[in-house]
Amino acid sequence: MGIEIEQYVVRENKVWIYLGKDQHLRNWDKLLVVNRKTKDVLAVFHADISVESRIIIDFENAAFKNLIEGMIFDFYLNEIKENKRIQIYPYKTVKEEYRFYNDWIKDANRNYFLPYIAKNGFLSILYSNRLQLAQESKEKIKNVVDIKIEKYLGTYVEIVLDRKYILQDSMFMAKENGKYIKLRFWELLGEGNRQYVKYRVELDPHRVVDRYVLKFLTFGESFYIESDLRINNETSTEYISENTIDVDFGGHLLITESNCRVYFDAIAFFAEKAHIQELNNNNTRANIITCEARAAELVMSFREPITEKVTIGLTAQNKVHMLEYQQIENDLVISFDNRVEEFLTTYEKAKLIIFFGNKKVAFTLSEEETYLNREIGKIAGDFSIIFNYKLNSISIMSQKKKELLNIGAIAGNLPVFNRAIGIKINQVNDKELLFQLTDKQSYKKIDFYLIERTEKTEVKLQYIETENGFLISMDNLIDDLVFQKSRYDFYCEITYDFMIYRGKLFIPNHKIEEKAKRYLNTMKPPANMLTLKNKNQLFMLFLSKYNELSAVIRDKKFIFEEKYEFKTNLKKCQVMKGKLDLELEFTIPGNVKNITPESVILTLRSKVKEQIIKADLVDYTYTGHSILIRATLNLMEHQYEQFYYDVFLVAQIEEERVYSRVESHEKEFNNALNHNISGNYLFLNENMLYPYITERGVLFIAYRNMDESVYNMALKNETKAIKLYERFKYQLDAEKVWLVYEKESETAQDNSYYFFKYCYEHHKNKKIYYIIKENSPDIANLKGMEDRVLTFMSVKHLVYLQAAELLVASETRGHAYLWRYQKGKIKDILNKKTFVFLQHGVTAFKLNDSILRKESPSGASMYVTTSEFEKNIIKNGLGYDSKDIIVSGFPRWDVLEDVASQNKVKEILIMPTWRSWLDEVSEEEFLESDYYIGYMKLLNSKELAAHIEKHNVIINFLLHPKFKQYIGTFDVTSDNFNLVPFGEVKINELLMRSALLITDYSSVAWEMYYMAKPVIFYQFDYDTYMELTGSYIEMKDVLFGDRAIDIDTLVEAAKTYIDNDFSEKAEYQAIRPNYFAYIDDKNSQRVYTGILNSSMYEQIAKKKYNNRPLLNRVKLGILKFMKLI
Repeated sequence: MGIEIEQYVVRENKVWIYLGKDQHLRNWDKLLVVNRKTKDVLAVFHADISVESRIIIDFENAAFKNLIEGMIFDFYLNEIKENKRIQIYPYKTVKEEYRFYNDWIKDANRNYFLPYIAKNGFLSILYSNRLQLAQESKEKIKNVVDIKIEKYLGTYVEIVLDRKYILQDSMFMAKENGKYIKLRFWELLGEGNRQYVKYRVELDPHRVVDRYVLKFLTFGESFYIESDLRINNETSTEYISENTIDVDFGGHLLITESNCRVYFDAIAFFAEKAHIQELNNNNTRANIITCEARAAELVMSFREPITEKVTIGLTAQNKVHMLEYQQIENDLVISFDNRVEEFLTTYEKAKLIIFFGNKKVAFTLSEEETYLNREIGKIAGDFSIIFNYKLNSISIMSQKKKELLNIGAIAGNLPVFNRAIGIKINQVNDKELLFQLTDKQSYKKIDFYLIERTEKTEVKLQYIETENGFLISMDNLIDDLVFQKSRYDFYCEITYDFMIYRGKLFIPNHKIEEKAKRYLNTMKPPANMLTLKNKNQLFMLFLSKYNELSAVIRDKKFIFEEKYEFKTNLKKCQVMKGKLDLELEFTIPGNVKNITPESVILTLRSKVKEQIIKADLVDYTYTGHSILIRATLNLMEHQYEQFYYDVFLVAQIEEERVYSRVESHEKEFNNALNHNISGNYLFLNENMLYPYITERGVLFIAYRNMDESVYNMALKNETKAIKLYERFKYQLDAEKVWLVYEKESETAQDNSYYFFKYCYEHHKNKKIYYIIKENSPDIANLKGMEDRVLTFMSVKHLVYLQAAELLVASETRGHAYLWRYQKGKIKDILNKKTFVFLQHGVTAFKLNDSILRKESPSGASMYVTTSEFEKNIIKNGLGYDSKDIIVSGFPRWDVLEDVASQNKVKEILIMPTWRSWLDEVSEEEFLESDYYIGYMKLLNSKELAAHIEKHNVIINFLLHPKFKQYIGTFDVTSDNFNLVPFGEVKINELLMRSALLITDYSSVAWEMYYMAKPVIFYQFDYDTYMELTGSYIEMKDVLFGDRAIDIDTLVEAAKTYIDNDFSEKAEYQAIRPNYFAYIDDKNSQRVYTGILNSSMYEQIAKKKYNNRPLLNRVKLGILKFMKLI
C-alpha cells in the first residue's frame, strides 16, 4: 500500500514533493524520513497547506540525525486520523535507466544524497560518498560509466569521463599479456559541463604490445571500476556490413567480418607500414598485411604468395568495370585510369571486388570530402576509398606522413552519450507542442527528431525556441510524416563543448497517468495528403508507460481501443430468415465515463473501396463496467462485395466517436459457430454469406462466390468423410500420406505438378496424392498416374485431407479445400497441417508478408526458394529461420528448355500479373480500371502491330486466371495477336516457345531470365502497385530487364529486341549468378531430399502409428473395396 504522488523535483539542494489534486495535506501532518534498516526517524518535515499540495525537503538546513555512509532513507507520510505511516511513490512501473536520473545533493561532510526510485516503486534516498553512490548506481543502471575515446593520436588518447569517478588515487592503465601497466601521465584538458571532464592520457611509445586495451581504475574503500577503451572503438562494428575490408590509405587497413573482432597491432601506430591482427573463431591472421596509395595506383601486399587467378573490377547497380593490374611477387598494383573516373561519375557508389580464385574481398568506394583526399592524390578525380563509422571518430597519426587522418564520424570529433533527456510539457493540442528541458545547462546546439520504431527512419523536427521553451507546430510535424500505420519516439540531440547527449524525451519523476489521459491530442491527415488508403488514419501524441513522449498513426477503428482499452465480446451471432442477429458485451475500464453506444457497422475489408453497412441497435443495458447490446441487420436490404466485412461497435465517449472491433476468445463458442456447416448462412445471388471467427478471435462476415448445389454436395461428402476418418483414424494416419495440389485444385502445370510427377516416377512407394477438380482440362496431364489422383471435395479427398502428414503445394493450405471457405471441422484440421510451400513464383516483386509470414495462420512450415538472394528475402522479410528454407530451384524449371530458336515464327508472350484490388470486381468496374486501359493500349498499338507483321512475329496475350472471365472484353487490331485463355496452354510451354516476355510484376519473368531470354517490364501503374501491394526490391533500379512506364517506351523497347533477333543484353547476363543457385534439371530432387532431411520432417517421422500393419491393410482394403475411399 502507498500514496501516489503527482511528481517530485530535485533542484537547488531541495526535493519538492507534489501530492496532486487527489491528495489533501489536511489528512497528513508531516513527512518522515526513515532509516530503512532500523526504521528510526532521521528527520521530520511539516507540510505547509497554505501554499499548495506540496512538501519541500531542504537538505542544506535539515537536521538529519546520525548520518552514516551507506544509509538508505524511505519517505513516509504520517496519517493524522490513525497516526500511521504510509510510503509514497511516483510510479507504478519505472524503466531501470530512469531510477537514478536525479542530480546528487552535496552535504557539509562532502558526502552526497541521491534521490532515486526503489525497485518496488517507492521514493527513497541513498546517502554515501560519491564512489559508493557510483557503485550502487552502476549496479542498477547499465552503462553508467560513460567513458568515450575522442581521439587516438599515436602517443596519447583523449577521453571524456564522468567526474563522479575522479579521485586522486585514480589511474589509467594499459593491459599487456594479462597484466596492467600504469601509464605515466594524464592531465585535465577542460570541463564541458558540471558532470563530465576531458583528459589526455599519454601512452608509452617504446612499448610494443599485442594491443592496447586502455583501462580506467578507481580505488576507494570498497569500490573498484574498470571500463575498456579499445583503440579501434569496436562498438562501431555493428554498423559495418559483413565481409568488408576498408582502407584509409595512410598505410592502415581495417578488416571487419561478422564473426570476428579486429584490432590493430600496436606496431601499426609507430611504424611506417601497418600490420593487422584479425581475431576470429580460429585466431588466424589476415592475408592482406599492407595497403598503400601511390598517385593513381593502389598497392596491396599479401603475406603469402598469390597462386590463384586474380580478377579485379568495380560494380555499381549491376554494371561492371574491369580494372587492370600488375602482380609483382606478393603485391598487386591496381591502376585507376580515366575510365574509372567516368564510371564513378555515373554511379555515386561502387564496390571494388577482388577475386582470388573463388575468394572474394569487397571495398566500398564513396564520394566524400575527408582528409584522406590529400593522402590519395588524384585517384579517379576526387574519389577516395574511405570507411565511415556511424559512431565517434577515430584519429590515427601516420608516422610516415606526420599528419592526421580522420576515419569519418557522424558527429565530428565529439563523443556521443546515450542519455534520456528530461522535459516538462507546458502545452499540447492539435496546433502546437510546447515543452522545456528540465536540465538548464547551456549548450551549443540542439535538435529534435522522430524515430520510427520498426524501420528506424528518422525525421528531423522544425522548432522555435521561445522564452517558455521549444515550440513545435503540429501542422509542420505531420507534413513531414508518411501517413500510414506507424509508431514514433521523440529524440533529442544536445551538443555541448566536447560531448553530445542523444536520447529519448521523457517526463522525469512524474506519476504515470491512466492510459486514456496519456493520449494528448488527435489529428487527421492534412487535406493535401488524403488518399483512400490513409483517410481513416489518425495521429496522436502520447506518453508511454514510462512517460516517454511518443506518437502513433493508426486507423481510427483501432486507435481508440489502444487509448481506452475497451473490448467488445461476441455473445451471440445468428443468421436466420434473412437477418443477422448479434448480442455483444462492451467492457470498459472504470476510469472511462460518459459512454453511449451508437450503432454496429459492417466495414468492407478492402484497400481500394469503402463500404459501410449499418445495423440497428435493438437495445442496450449498463451493468457495472459493461454494456450489453443487441443489434440486428436485415441482410436482404443491402448489396455486398467480395470477400470480408469486419464488425465494429460504434460508441460516443464525451466528444469522441470511437470504434471497437467485435471479437470472441471463447474456444467452445468459436468452434460451435465455425463448425456449423448445416446452418447460420444465407445464399444471395449465387453467393454465400456467413459469419466466421478467425484463429485470432476476430468476427467477420464472409461473402463468397458459392453455388448452393455445389455446397450441398460438399456438405454431404464432408459429413461422411468426418465419420469415416474418426472410425479409421489410426489406420489412415499410418499411411503417412502427402497431398499435392495447385491453385484452387484446378490445374496440373505448376511446381506442384512437376514435383508430384517426379515423386510418382522415382518414389512410388511414398503415398503421395494429387488433388484436382474432376472437370479440369489438366486431368489429361495426369494420365497414367490416376491411382494417385484425388477428385477435389470427394469423400476420399476429404478423408485423406484429415489423415495427411504433409501438404506440399505451390499455393496455401486453403486451395486444398473450398477456397477461402472457413467453416467446418475439416478446415480447422487443414489449418494445422504441416505445409511445404513450393511457391508459384520467386518472392521478390510482390510483398506478401501479411499472408505468409512465419507466425501467420497461413504461414508455411518450410519454404522452397531458388537462390541465396531469395532465401534472404524470406528470412528478413517473412521471419523464417534458415532451417525452414530449402534452396533448390523450382520443380517446373526441371523441364525448361529454350525452343524459341527452333521456331520459324518468333513469339512474344504478354503475361500480366494479378491486381489484388480488382478481386472479383464487376465487368463495368474492370473495363474502367488502369489494368484494362493499360493493356488495351498495348493490344491496339498500330506501331507495334505493323512491326510484328513486318517481321512475322506472333504475340500471345495470356490473362491471369482471375481475369479469364473477361477475355472476351479484350479487342485486338492485328491477326498476329492471339488471346490465350488461362489453362488452354501450359505456361511452361508458352515460356519455352517465346523469344521475349512482356509482363508487369509477374514472377514468370524469372523463368525467362533462367532461360537467358529478354524481359520487358511494363509498369504503367507502378505507384499504385507499390502503395497497395508493395515489393521486396526497388524495381526502379534492380530489374534484370528493360522497364517501361508508358506505351511509347514499351513499343520502342519491343521493336529494338525484334530488330536485334531477341538477344539478351550483356548487362543482364552478367548478374544472373546472383539470382539462381542452380541451373539444371535436379530441382525436384533437391526439394524431395530437402524435405526428408529437414528437422521439420524429423519431428513428423517420430510420430507413433498403429503397430498392426496386416490389420491396417485389411481394414483399408475393405474401405477401398466398398469405394468409401
